Amino acid sequence: MKNYLGGFVFLLLAGLYSGVSAQNSLIVKQINGNLKGTALTSLSKITFAAGNMLVRKTDASIDSYLLSDVFNITFGIYSGVTEITTNSSLLTVFPNPATSCIQLKNLSEITANFICIYSLDGSRLIQKCMNSTSEPIDIRCLNKGMYLLSVNGSTLKFIKQ
Repeated sequence: MKNYLGGFVFLLLAGLYSGVSAQNSLIVKQINGNLKGTALTSLSKITFAAGNMLVRKTDASIDSYLLSDVFNITFGIYSGVTEITTNSSLLTVFPNPATSCIQLKNLSEITANFICIYSLDGSRLIQKCMNSTSEPIDIRCLNKGMYLLSVNGSTLKFIKQ
């Protein structure tokens, strides 16, 4: 068991130091479905002891995970958004993918609709108060890629081409 964990620690640490530019987070998914992302730049050390994985951070804090509760560990981009489901009555963004403008379907006509568009690293790029449910949102200033749109407590993903 000790050799297995030693090899696993090596693989984890190798993942931390190779290809870091494209993989900016350590993502731990637990069996209960909880996700926890930690920026690689804030990691100090990952160790395994007594059936636990300890993630030591540069700010001296420690995240502890019981290994029997861990479903998988990956390196990648963590946006904090878990699976997004849609149906015809939920808020949706269209067209998706889009090139210059997007619109929202099933947007509330009763309340003011304050929208924010974020990059996957969490930077707020566009902030707007929408007065009309049919008002288009200009996205020409965005680079090609995936973005998150937050409105009225809902988060949607869309792609700018």
